[in-house]
Amino acid sequence: MTSPEDTQGAVWRLISDYQRLSQLTQNSKIYLNSDQSEPLLKQKASLEEWLDHVCDKHNIEYQCEASEVELSLPYYWLTMCLDNLIKNAKQHGQGEVLVKVTLGDKLTIEVQDEGQFPSWIQRLMSRVTPSTAHKQDNMGIGLTIVEHLMKQANGRLIIFRNPTRCILEVAYEHPIAD
Repeated sequence: MTSPEDTQGAVWRLISDYQRLSQLTQNSKIYLNSDQSEPLLKQKASLEEWLDHVCDKHNIEYQCEASEVELSLPYYWLTMCLDNLIKNAKQHGQGEVLVKVTLGDKLTIEVQDEGQFPSWIQRLMSRVTPSTAHKQDNMGIGLTIVEHLMKQANGRLIIFRNPTRCILEVAYEHPIAD
């Protein structure tokens, strides 16, 4: 017999797969389009369940002030952005990685570790003379893509250096009840 947690995980995987397949062509066209006027597709879902899904697969903790709230967000693309920030923190950061979420006039998702984010000069130098390990795992364009996607979602990426904190800030909609 499957547990409710296993069932919920399976549902999120199905939703994720469905969204990925049905939106990949349309959203890729939007992403690659130079006209930024077409917004990313949004879905209505529980913020807490989405965070459970994303953070569980990375085996990290999160803190969320908003409980049991459903929001209309571009969850597919936010997942890509949050995955990228978590992977960066785990790969390049130091200490514990934590996700903090606050809901005010905008949704704020902060990924923090205990390290120091490299300066723009250090990042430029790492692209010019990348290490072998860096070349194999990382093309160095992840944050550029995250920043672009956040602009598409009418949001922004904010980076603080010491300690490292990468923040996704995006407008949200409370779905209207049926």
